[in-house]
Order: sequence, then C-alpha cells, then structure tokens
Amino acid sequence: MMRGLIFIVFIGLSIVSPTALHAQSAQNERTVYFLVDISGSMETRLIDAEELLAVEFERILKGDPNTLFSRTEFKARAGAACPTEIPISTPKPIHTWPEPPSNRSFENDQTPLGAALLSAINHAGLGPADIYIASDWAQSPKCGPELTDVISQISDDADISITPIVVRPNESDLSIAQSAQRSASLLVRTSDGDDTVEGNDGDAKHWLIVQTTLFLEKWLWFIGFIMIALNALVVGFQNANKSVELERGVKKVELLQDSIRQEHSGAEEQLQQHIALLDKSTAEEDDRYSNSALFKRYWYGSIAVLLLVLLATTPPDLKIYTFGLGAAQDAAWRVLNSDFATAFAVTWIALLFFYGTQSQRRREALKDLNIATEAADRLINANRHDAHAEYQSLRNTISSVLLSFKENRAHLIVREDDDVVEDLSSAYDGTILFMEQAALGSMLPVSKNDDEDQRLQTEVSNLKTLVAGTGWNVWRTKDPDLPIMIRRLLRSSKLNQHQLLWKALAAAYEADDGEQIRMCLGNLAEKIRA
Repeated sequence: MMRGLIFIVFIGLSIVSPTALHAQSAQNERTVYFLVDISGSMETRLIDAEELLAVEFERILKGDPNTLFSRTEFKARAGAACPTEIPISTPKPIHTWPEPPSNRSFENDQTPLGAALLSAINHAGLGPADIYIASDWAQSPKCGPELTDVISQISDDADISITPIVVRPNESDLSIAQSAQRSASLLVRTSDGDDTVEGNDGDAKHWLIVQTTLFLEKWLWFIGFIMIALNALVVGFQNANKSVELERGVKKVELLQDSIRQEHSGAEEQLQQHIALLDKSTAEEDDRYSNSALFKRYWYGSIAVLLLVLLATTPPDLKIYTFGLGAAQDAAWRVLNSDFATAFAVTWIALLFFYGTQSQRRREALKDLNIATEAADRLINANRHDAHAEYQSLRNTISSVLLSFKENRAHLIVREDDDVVEDLSSAYDGTILFMEQAALGSMLPVSKNDDEDQRLQTEVSNLKTLVAGTGWNVWRTKDPDLPIMIRRLLRSSKLNQHQLLWKALAAAYEADDGEQIRMCLGNLAEKIRA
C-alpha cells in the first residue's frame, strides 16, 4: 500500500516538467519595494512600522534569498510644494534589514502617498513586483497625485501587487488603505499593539494566523516529505522488530523438531506450546494488516501523500482562506531546482528503501515461519500416528496372550463328563473375555490435542506394564502367565469388580489347586453373568 502511495507522489511530481519548473522559477524572481512614510505623524509609529516591515522582509527573504529589494523613505516638507515623484532607490539583494537612520527629524511634514506609490509603480514597469507601503495612511490633502488616480494608471498587463502596512490608523485612513490594496491582504497594527491582516473581502485576520499561513506556504512540501519519511522510518523499525521475532520463532521450531527426533522428554509438548504462541502472534499480525489497522499505521503518511499530490497537481491560483497554493508551489519548486534537491532526494529515498526492505524481510520471515510450523505439525502428527501404532500393537499382544490362556484348557478336565467340561469351558471363556475387555477397554482414536496425547501415553504405559515379560534376565523372559496377568490387572485397577474372587482365582492357579480353580471359575462366571 505504502509503495503504491509513493508511486502516486512521483507521478504527481512528474506532471510538471523540468522546463516548466525552470520557467516558473524564473517568472517568480520578483522585485520588492518598501516605501516608508517618515512624515511627522509617523514619529511615534515608525518603530511599529519598521518591525512590521522587518517581518515581511524576513518572510520574503526565506522564500527566495535572491529577491531584489528597494527601500525608500518619503515625506514632503511643510510649506514646500508637494512632489509629483519620489526618487526610488535601486533594487538590490540584501540579507539583513537595514538599521533606520538615527538623524531623522520630524516636523509638521506632509504625506505624499500618491506620489510615492506612483514613483514605485513607474520604476517597476510591468513587474513582477510587490510594493509595501508602511504609513498611518493619513494622506495630506492636495499633496501630489490622488491615490485613486495612481491605482487607475496601473496597466492590466502589469504583475504588481500593493500591500498597505497600516500603523495605528483611524477608520477613515484605514478605508484609504483598503482602497489602495492590490494584493491578497493588508497588514494592520492597531493602537493597542494587536496585529491583524485584512483580505480583499475586508475580513480581519489575526497576525498569528497570517504567520502560520506564511509558514505553511513555505514549508508545506517539507512537512509532507517529513511525514512520509517518518512514517516509513517508524513502520520500518516495527517491521524489523517483527522480523527478528519471527526469525527467532522459526529457529526455535527447528530446534524443538530436532529434540523430538532425538526423543527428548517433553520436546513435543514444548513444540506444541510454542506453535500455539506463534499462531496467536500470526493472527495478531493479520489483524495489523486489516484495512482499519493499515489506516492507523499509515494515516499521517497517507495524508502527506495526498497533500503532495494536491500540491503538484492543483492550479496555483487556488486560495484557501489566507493560504495561497501558488506560494506553496513556488517554495517547493525553488528547492527542487536547487543543489539541495539531490541530497534531500537521496535521504528520502534511502528511508523509503529501508521501509521496503524491512517490510519484505517481515513477509519472508512470516513465510518461513509458516513453512516451519507446517513441518512441525507434520512431525507431531507422524509421532501421534506412531504412538497410536504402538498402542494398537500392545492391544494385539495382550489379545494374543489372553488367547493363549483361552486355548489352554487341560486343567478343566476332571472326568469323562461332557456336561461338566462344557460348563467349566464356558465359565473359563467368559472369565478370559472379561479380562480382555477390562485390559483393553474402548479403542482410543489417533490423538488430536494435548489431552488426547496424554491419555494415549498413559494407556500405552499401562498396556506395557500388563505385557511386560517375566524371567530372571532380559535375555530369558517369557509372557506373563494367567495369575500374573490377573494380579497386574488388579494393580492397574482395571479389575475393580469382584476383586476377592479374582485374587482367589490367581492364588488357586499359583497353588495349582484344580478343585479351587474350578470353584473360583464357577463363582466368577456366575457373578459376571449377573
């Protein structure tokens, strides 16, 4: 998803060709004229005027360090004829706001606003130029050209903006400034020291809002790239940490499989527990990449991509409140056409490459984990089938041993009386069948979980005890005889009914007491049938 969004950014930025960017940059090399009213009424206002001008100067300089500036102070001496033109200083690059002269004198001077503005307009020609006039806008009557006449002389083809900077005006003077405004805003400092900005619609905006807007116009492109880079860095580290966790999980699964093959005690149980934890972690990983979770992870990067695409593709004359998209585009193009662009692009692409590699590493680790857990499941299932095969083999062995008892009937014949022999044979067969049912119980299926594994292992252990050979050493063993089998069944609690009769039968066989054997068989047969 993130790579797709990044691709959109590059497509959007590529819409504007390098030639167009160069033309845009050249077109925006504007000249800035600062006209400063130093007439008598400005004596107490000049500090405020200089401060506002300095702020504008810094803003413009940061936007384009190559801007040409012209600073001209103007007034008309009292009693003298008002000039029709003011000498305009030659525009040149400057990098610090000049200190105001210390030898200014303030008398009952006049304010030739129209003459000053007309002189700057004539000097600018068709532009592009921005003219800032700092004054209280108290135009002296009949002192030079009228402002309305001067504004009307500006050619329709001229790219000239006029921004009044109004310092502590009264209402009538403020209306004069508004009539001269030929820009997106005019700056006003009121008598109580508050700074506001008025747009062409007359809506007053606080200075802080304007400064924030100016900051965004200049740095929006950078904020967008930083948000994308930060998102890539954060998610990249998350992927790296998850990859390490998954890789450790794969290694542990493989080690536990080796332990199972070497028949280490408890290895299979540990493997099952570990797989359960990994399954839970994998499920959480799937949840993290659902649509809602993806938005939570990439929301600020997605917003940044959208901003950059809009910045690259939206018409420059679009304006939102005090925010001018054209100014934001100008700032971005200046950086993209500078020497800084290559270093910035390399850094940004390196962060995106880090994100991409760690994301791929996480996916590969998750794939390896799935392969390892599937192999572990196969091994566990194979072991379960082996355990069940052993269980079946033990059941068959017990059945064989009991069948051998069933075939040995010599001790039942006492005289040539077929009826007695038949009754004893029936009692004997019923006793052996009961023992078989008690020993084997119900057939257990192949286990599918830990509880069934444990039950099967316990049953295998019990069956091994029943069929364990007897003898004085392991090379000379034999199958258990009937009395031994009876006593083993009693110890394993499989013969939990008629225990006294079973004990008596075992004792009779051990004593080889035929009469007692026949009597015990008859009693047991009667109890079993009941």
